Amino acid sequence: MKKIFAARLIYITFFSVLTLVLLSGCNKGSTETSPAKKLDSQLIPQPNIVLILTDDQGYGDLGFNGNTELSTPTLDDLFSQGVSFDRFYVSPVCAPTRASLLTGKHYLKTGVFHVTRGGEKMKPLLNTLPERLKQNGYMTGLFGKWHNGLQYPHDPIGQGFDEFYGFSAGHLSEYFNNYLHHNNKKVKYQGYVADAITDKTIAFINQINQKTDQPFFAMLSFNTPHGPFQSPQALFEKYKAQGQSDLNASIYAMMENIDNNVAKVIDALEKSGELNNTIILYTSDNGPAFPKGLTRYNAGLKGHKGIVDEGGVRAPLTIFWPDGDLATHKVLPITQHIDITPTLLSLLKISYEADEFDGRDLSPLMRKNDTPWQERYLYTHRFRIAKDSSKNPIHPTPAAIRSQQYLAMAGENKQWQLYDLIADPGQQNDLANTKPEILADYKAKFATWYEKTIAEYGPYKTMPIEIGHASNKIVRFPAHEALIEENAEYQHGAGWSHDWIVPSVNANGSAYWPIKITNEGKYKITVSYATPKTGYDGKLSINAQGQSVESAGINSFVPKQLSSSRQFYTDEAPDLTWATLELGQLTLSPGLSNLQIMFNKDVSKREIWIKEVTLEML
Repeated sequence: MKKIFAARLIYITFFSVLTLVLLSGCNKGSTETSPAKKLDSQLIPQPNIVLILTDDQGYGDLGFNGNTELSTPTLDDLFSQGVSFDRFYVSPVCAPTRASLLTGKHYLKTGVFHVTRGGEKMKPLLNTLPERLKQNGYMTGLFGKWHNGLQYPHDPIGQGFDEFYGFSAGHLSEYFNNYLHHNNKKVKYQGYVADAITDKTIAFINQINQKTDQPFFAMLSFNTPHGPFQSPQALFEKYKAQGQSDLNASIYAMMENIDNNVAKVIDALEKSGELNNTIILYTSDNGPAFPKGLTRYNAGLKGHKGIVDEGGVRAPLTIFWPDGDLATHKVLPITQHIDITPTLLSLLKISYEADEFDGRDLSPLMRKNDTPWQERYLYTHRFRIAKDSSKNPIHPTPAAIRSQQYLAMAGENKQWQLYDLIADPGQQNDLANTKPEILADYKAKFATWYEKTIAEYGPYKTMPIEIGHASNKIVRFPAHEALIEENAEYQHGAGWSHDWIVPSVNANGSAYWPIKITNEGKYKITVSYATPKTGYDGKLSINAQGQSVESAGINSFVPKQLSSSRQFYTDEAPDLTWATLELGQLTLSPGLSNLQIMFNKDVSKREIWIKEVTLEML
């Protein structure tokens, strides 16, 4: 592993001279002012891209960033011998980060405004990074977590990936011997989920190398170290033996597993002869989760996942490309997730318009050339978490604005604070009262940006689930994407991924999903349910466009728990077994509507859980 990184220095020196000869006269300026030309494939093969994204990894969850309690040797080498970005910022939670990273736009411009109940979907007409790469001859694959839309055209296939192997929701509830989706088909995997998606990534890379000379874009999107806290047992025991708590031992075990899997990818690239001509990026989607208020090392940064302070949004980033004539160093100017797409397009010499992105091309910083780097302001925002995500989810705060020196930020209490991040990176000294003129200036800048953004891209409502596409005859309506109308609830309160709907006692209950029928057709309606205790002797109906199908009777079904034990317990919905009930058929016409589920109240046995509704085009 280390010999690969050591050898690259000699190779870069030779290749840099060769590149200057072959590309003399080519425009190497930033695409912000002068879009570059595409590489001449007859001279130099287009570089491959491997984008590695982790879930809930903090800035401090790396040996490279000063953590002496965990082992990440592969990642430490990657950061120390690539271009590392010291102050790289993402969003406070996952779906907004993923949308910004893949579009180069602030998440409030992408259609995303939540992480559940349909608010995680990107607008289908956005030109994403994988779509741009496909237009330039790349094969594209996503392996692991998506979290920007379950149903086509919001799913990975609809947003530019040729192959998808993973899951679309915010997280899984079981990491061992579970199910993932391979394109549109549900498939079983054996072993640990991070290993499974890594192996599929390597298979994708090898298949392309064997069958085509196309460059590839592989996005390896780990759902670890996000909870539920399940890690390989041997690694967990290693960190327990070092005196770590159950929570930290599980997280550090997941991080070491990620490190091992990144090593497998790099080794596969070397064996295929593609390592030197592959751009490898590694980053995280937000700060560390601190369940139950428990903390761990995060390099002295204040805050955590969901918070706009430094600890919630400052993430590790490195870009490693042996053939790229990059200067191995640490980049100190502030950067953000919106910079990734324009930077990659610039490195690939793929043209774009200067006003297409909110982000900047970072390649001048990566090459340490003399291009002037202008001062900038970074805007961070987080939606308000609500049960009905379409009811006023976007407010001016929580929010933050950063420059190279200052951070002005406010939480849900709307109280603005000011910090000098050069003198006080841990945010110990609030300067709001001692430097009010600076705070007022930053607040005004943020207000201008925010009002302009929401005026142009709002209002923020759950986009309808599209049905009727010939390529996607089966459309899933999971419970956690339903909007509660009345007298119903999510079993675990918040309605995160894998939760289910329960009706209230002695009252009619209902929930709905906004839908868009693209083609007239007849659809079979199936419901996944369970009756955990006394059963359910009432009626269950599905309604749309003035039509209704109703259950004739519901058999009792007591679910079994599939999820295995967790090394640290958090109250997330477990995986269960579910019964299915075919209710009937609806004939739907093109247009907008709601798909509504209703429970009637005149029953003595109220126990029913609804996991999912499925529509199958006949």
